[in-house]
Amino acid sequence: MSTLNLSLKVYARLHLGIQQHSNLKQLHMNWFVHTPHPSMMLRQLLLVYALIRLLFVWKGLITRTFGLSLS
Repeated sequence: MSTLNLSLKVYARLHLGIQQHSNLKQLHMNWFVHTPHPSMMLRQLLLVYALIRLLFVWKGLITRTFGLSLS
């Protein structure tokens, strides 16, 4: 009887552990789905930086070429 009781306790603990692990995994997956990957955010930041730099380069080229002041 004690072995059956012990095995039931072990089974219950294992089951609870697996359940908690799957809940944690689900939480983790939800976080990843709703949060963009850091490399993706870095890529977007670099893209914005490159576009701003390009804008200033074009402004400088137009100003130098045509003698216009774009402000």
